[in-house]
Amino acid sequence: MPFGRRPLPMARIRLDDPRYYFNRHQSWLAFNQRVLEEAQDEGNPLLERVKFLAITASNLDEFVEVRVAGLLQQVEHRNQLAGPDGLSPAEQLQRLAREVHSFVTNQYGVRGISKLRRVCWPSSW
Repeated sequence: MPFGRRPLPMARIRLDDPRYYFNRHQSWLAFNQRVLEEAQDEGNPLLERVKFLAITASNLDEFVEVRVAGLLQQVEHRNQLAGPDGLSPAEQLQRLAREVHSFVTNQYGVRGISKLRRVCWPSSW
């Protein structure tokens, strides 16, 4: 900084601005999507891919049983309070429904799993 010049003051941000927050449920689904991508990666050994797929299935069960159920309960109790991300429980459920349906479709579309079935259960049995 040149001699005699004062630094410009930093602009203050509002910490209650939803732009600065991720939705915790969507963030969790994004993490599980990254695990699913490992299952979809045909460069990984087949059994490792099956493990990743099983992890996503287990994670999704927990997600629906705990997190989605909690949001449903909030909607049933007419809770309209928005979270830090600015979304109400009903808005979160709408977004999550689309994302979970897409996620499950991607789970069923993992290539190579039918190959495992042919290896484990040959048609001659």
